[in-house]
Amino acid sequence: MKITCMDRLRAKSLHRKFYRYIARDKDGQLFLYYYKPTKSETRWWHNSGRAYTKPNTFKGITWQDKEPVCIKHIVNKVW
Repeated sequence: MKITCMDRLRAKSLHRKFYRYIARDKDGQLFLYYYKPTKSETRWWHNSGRAYTKPNTFKGITWQDKEPVCIKHIVNKVW
């Protein structure tokens, strides 16, 4: 997965806001989560809700990912 310097800066900001996971739905929309979501046929979901973010960011995150991406891993460059 390719993560840019701008992605890392955004991830640090999101982590300070207590978001912990990020995932892209099948339609290309990108969402943030406080808790680890699960994948359904067309989207990721957690019953605590989710927050929309700009889909043109974090381009390395795709619907094909088997797990949501842990924001802390982006911040700590665990790739």
